[in-house]
Amino acid sequence: MPAVDFVEIALEESPLNEQTFDDAVTPNRVSTNKLYLPARSAALTLGPAHLSRADELRGILGSVPDLIDGYAPAGALSERAYWKDLTWLLELAGFKGTFTAGGSLIADADTTTITGVNALNSPTVNVADTSLFPSSGTIIFLATAVTYTGKTATSFTGCSSHPATTGGELVTGQVPTGASKWVFSKRDSIAAQTAQVRINYAAENNLLEGHGYGISQLGLNAAGELTTALMGLYLRRLAADTTTVPSIPTSAVPPLRRGDLFLSWLSGGATPTDFSLEIANGLERFYGLSLLPSSFFPSEMDHGSEQVRVTGSIPKRVFDADDWDALKNASTFAAKARWRSTKTIAATAAFHTLWIEMPSCQLLAGDPEEQGNKRRVAASYDFFAAYDETAGYDVKITLTNDVTAIATYA
Repeated sequence: MPAVDFVEIALEESPLNEQTFDDAVTPNRVSTNKLYLPARSAALTLGPAHLSRADELRGILGSVPDLIDGYAPAGALSERAYWKDLTWLLELAGFKGTFTAGGSLIADADTTTITGVNALNSPTVNVADTSLFPSSGTIIFLATAVTYTGKTATSFTGCSSHPATTGGELVTGQVPTGASKWVFSKRDSIAAQTAQVRINYAAENNLLEGHGYGISQLGLNAAGELTTALMGLYLRRLAADTTTVPSIPTSAVPPLRRGDLFLSWLSGGATPTDFSLEIANGLERFYGLSLLPSSFFPSEMDHGSEQVRVTGSIPKRVFDADDWDALKNASTFAAKARWRSTKTIAATAAFHTLWIEMPSCQLLAGDPEEQGNKRRVAASYDFFAAYDETAGYDVKITLTNDVTAIATYA
């Protein structure tokens, strides 16, 4: 078959360097789960460093040729964030995902589906039958006013209900059969999670294959535009792949969009006009001295001494006293961003959804616009997610989609 352009990502069991990329045995295996990105742009770069000998006294009018002194593989990817893709990308950006398979559906007397995280939007709820509710977890009703028949929901052990006025359904509990829940927390290992990244250039008959690649920075804005900066250990060029048929995420499920976003922010502050965040995953690579044969490529990819840090910016429609005072007083506040698709997951009633929870957000910097002959003065602030001792985390990311596995090592 003719070659086609594609961008492919497959997680690595451990960071692979020039000597281990083709071992294909424990612990140097590449996952059989492949992700094909509908990328807007993609690049892998070699990053050669040269040894100049121009300072040598040789009695010539010039200098002898430079020599290769090392390589620093890097790259970048950008796309409209799709719900499936985020599972792999967050795993490479300093987080570790925990997968929970969907469970059985539970319906009320009016056949409205309810689970631990899916909304019950019916204004009338029959809760007389305890079998309609899970034995544990929390049920949340999205209706602003709920009329109960039979017993009250609060009479059931482990169950509660209340109008959802701060961002929709909870992110704890169970999702229905056919859907998947991924909860991402920060990685606590030294070795980074890396991937094999392949970019096929069909018309040019070239393929760039990188190993030991991680994401050092990931940015996401309100419109769902996603950018990454990549750092790797090894990069090589091959002839174009003419056999791979890439399986791109279906276009029938749209990516994250601005209209999908609900933002719960500082109480009393001005209305946000935009929102963006950045994950800084401080990767460090090392040029070890133990490779045989020796190599000009780095040999190890680790997490640096800096913790993974989530920052961002939030422009506001007007200059508001509550925003400015929160900045001045270094106040902390709970913040949550939730993108929920208009499309459900497969045949379930669950929506493709992304939650980002920051229990102790702080404003770091920001100012109102310059005053002038204008009716309205806007403002913009920078924030970061601080660690919350009560919650036990600074950032928790929860994703519901149809992905069941991202790392299978055969």
